[in-house]
Amino acid sequence: MDNDNVNKIISIANKILTKQTPLVEGAREMSEFEDSFARLDNIVYKDYEVFMDLKFDTNSLPITISDRKNWNSDALQLKDVKIKEIEEKYRDSILLACHSIIDKLSKK
Repeated sequence: MDNDNVNKIISIANKILTKQTPLVEGAREMSEFEDSFARLDNIVYKDYEVFMDLKFDTNSLPITISDRKNWNSDALQLKDVKIKEIEEKYRDSILLACHSIIDKLSKK
């Protein structure tokens, strides 16, 4: 993996940890680096899988501003409850993965 991608991945992980980027948005950003993670050893790729799981579980939900503008407010409120539930389900795993990825990629 080239240094530019390593730096981008570490930056995304840091933004998730510092709450500058919400979990679902961070998972979606991280998913853009699947090819880069696939070239790494299985230990680092295992950390990455939780981001893909979160992305998969939220694919049909209105996350982005452009998605949300197409929903009626009552339906959006129901979807927001679902988004919060999914975020809570993955929060600890995502945060641990962020720490692990930063630690492992900082050593490369």
